[in-house]
Amino acid sequence: MKLTNDKALELLENARKEVSNDHFINHSICVGNIACVISKTLNLDEDFAKTLGYIHDIGKKFKYNESGVFPHAMYGYNYIKSLGYDEEYAGICIKHSFLNNDID
Repeated sequence: MKLTNDKALELLENARKEVSNDHFINHSICVGNIACVISKTLNLDEDFAKTLGYIHDIGKKFKYNESGVFPHAMYGYNYIKSLGYDEEYAGICIKHSFLNNDID
């Protein structure tokens, strides 16, 4: 299923109601907006770039005890997949944290 940037922004705004620290939400909105500008300059899909920027850290809305980068990435991936969205969206939650998208 396709995820739009409007729906991605709605997911972030809903998360804002669930967390005590919303810094990651403000960061994600900035990343999405900047990704849109960069993608326009490169003649790429602006809406897709904005959507991925918005959701890349969505896993930070969950409480977890694990440390490091990987936990929020996996929580975000599983969350986006649980909502029925395609791998091309969920995958950004993991891939954005690894150089060259290489999780190994």
